[in-house]
Amino acid sequence: MQTSVKVQPHHDQFSEENHPKNEHKNNHLMATCTRQGCGKKFDPTQNLQAECVFHPGQPVFHEGLKSWSCCKEKNKPVMEFDQFMKIEGCATGVHSLEKPVTPAREPEAENRHQAWMRMGQ
Repeated sequence: MQTSVKVQPHHDQFSEENHPKNEHKNNHLMATCTRQGCGKKFDPTQNLQAECVFHPGQPVFHEGLKSWSCCKEKNKPVMEFDQFMKIEGCATGVHSLEKPVTPAREPEAENRHQAWMRMGQ
């Protein structure tokens, strides 16, 4: 005969310091860099210059090719998304916790896109 025992988690099991998404290094909370192309864990109290390698430009997706607007000369466009994610950044700086700002689409580009779509009708 088998008996099952239900274990109730203690409320402190999921506290901020024990949460599985947070990692600690030398008793400091590790953060994830939000810069495009970086995504590494870092200690915000020891955020040194030139540790972050990132892309200051925007991703470019055109006819199946993927690249970055900031380093087209350095990195050739690739076909596969996982290859695109592995393209090394072209700028260095400090890690960031700020969410990257996405630039608004240019009105001229929007008008060209709408005109292109009407041509197909």
